[in-house]
Amino acid sequence: MSISSFGEIVADVEDLKQCLYIIVSTRKGSAPGWREFGCGLFDHVDKPVNVVGPIVAQEMRAAIERWEPNIIIQEITFAHEDLGVVRWTIKWIPSDGTRTTDPISTVFELDNGVFFLVDGFGRFLLSDLGALTL
Repeated sequence: MSISSFGEIVADVEDLKQCLYIIVSTRKGSAPGWREFGCGLFDHVDKPVNVVGPIVAQEMRAAIERWEPNIIIQEITFAHEDLGVVRWTIKWIPSDGTRTTDPISTVFELDNGVFFLVDGFGRFLLSDLGALTL
């Protein structure tokens, strides 16, 4: 089931993208009965942008590698875009290699203490409530 369109079914690469979004946007400890699920990126919102880049990249890698065996991360890069803005790009491929061999990029952004998912359709606020369309 799609998390963004009611009644829509996602499959293949779109399904993996959605899994990636769910893992990264879920605060560790917030899923009842599954306390270790998620990513610790929200623990680092108040850190300086020059410190948060590698810490969040490590948190993302650890969470994705633990919870989504169907994704192989090729690299996670980060850059300081503007004052108070850090952008992470996760390049990955499906682990079965049959869907695509070209790396897929998924981008997350920290903008003055607020995390966003950035994709071709715009920015989505990542919060404890999930991904909210802006």
